[in-house]
Amino acid sequence: MSNKYIEVISKYISNKRLQHCIRVSETAVRLAKIHGANTSLVQKAGLLHDIAKNQTPSSMLAIGIDVSEFDDCWEQYPSVWHALVGPQLIRYEFQDEPDEIDAMVRYHTTGYPDMNLETAIIFIADFIEPERSHARRLEIANIAEKNVNEAVAWITFESIQKLKAKKVAIHPYTQECWESYCKYGVNGEKWHTNEDTEDSR
Repeated sequence: MSNKYIEVISKYISNKRLQHCIRVSETAVRLAKIHGANTSLVQKAGLLHDIAKNQTPSSMLAIGIDVSEFDDCWEQYPSVWHALVGPQLIRYEFQDEPDEIDAMVRYHTTGYPDMNLETAIIFIADFIEPERSHARRLEIANIAEKNVNEAVAWITFESIQKLKAKKVAIHPYTQECWESYCKYGVNGEKWHTNEDTEDSR
């Protein structure tokens, strides 16, 4: 199954980004097995989640995909744009993929309130895949094996703190995700911010 996805997404992203996607997919499958999630869905979504990472509104339009509805995001939240338009590029290449993959790709950068298990796992796996270099990766990875909701809360907390420190606009989905998940045991004084969150995912 993986080969057909890798062949297609290789047209759109660099080999370095492809290797990241493979690691996210593998990490997501491991978490899915621990938590009883759908391994097939998370494997696909992990591979596909960054398919639009190197695209622009112009490059999408050049292949016949109009993403003008996301122009405001391109201007205000450029690091989030690829996640929101990713499902359209996936549909362009893979017409028969399950609808659930759309949300798993769309929210992998920002998170979203009350995500289903598979969507939350992709959000987490993108943060904790083994070659992420931020300081809290291993700690959050350990949390993720025990409690998905708590891991989502910590990732969102770290992201918001980092963006505030950099004075970067916080996407509404990220704020809404925090408001949904902050109840899962996050103590804002426990950790300092790290260097690899929403704006680099």
